[in-house]
Amino acid sequence: MRRSFEDSSLWESRKLESLESIKRLITDGVKYTSAVCVLIGTQTWGRRWVRYEMARAVIDGRGLLGVHLNSIRHHRTQMTNLLGLNPLDFMAIGKVQANVLLTPRYFLFERVIAPNGRGGHQWVWNRYGDHTSEVSLPKWLRDPPAGCVTALSEGASVYDFMRDEGHKNIGAWIDLAAQLAGR
Repeated sequence: MRRSFEDSSLWESRKLESLESIKRLITDGVKYTSAVCVLIGTQTWGRRWVRYEMARAVIDGRGLLGVHLNSIRHHRTQMTNLLGLNPLDFMAIGKVQANVLLTPRYFLFERVIAPNGRGGHQWVWNRYGDHTSEVSLPKWLRDPPAGCVTALSEGASVYDFMRDEGHKNIGAWIDLAAQLAGR
């Protein structure tokens, strides 16, 4: 029997009237999951709602992993694509602590391009705008020093579906991510 996967990216194709309704749809879509698996294509890293889904994994204490899909041959052309950037490199947990006597607070951050003041641009970490409340440090992620961030990619595993035999192993990858999150 062949396994099949369902695309849960409802928010990518639905016409919803507000940003809050998209967030609600995503939140409801992952409500009963133990881990979120980000399927990584060429442009996945820059998609707002993929970032929100990763954020929900952190907010809700779920496991998180990524799986590159571009090594799968296209059904018509039989060609593969170059691997996309890892979206887990573009989201992070930041530690805010004014001094060692205060309790640390954690927030989500995202990597964005900003002017560098010399006519060019640079990558910077900004507070994540779609969830500005404090979050808990995930069990699977290293605690950053105060005033620093730890990218989600430093604690979440990333696989290549073809090279790592995803057809055999994806269930175990998801189980491991959930276990590391304590689910």
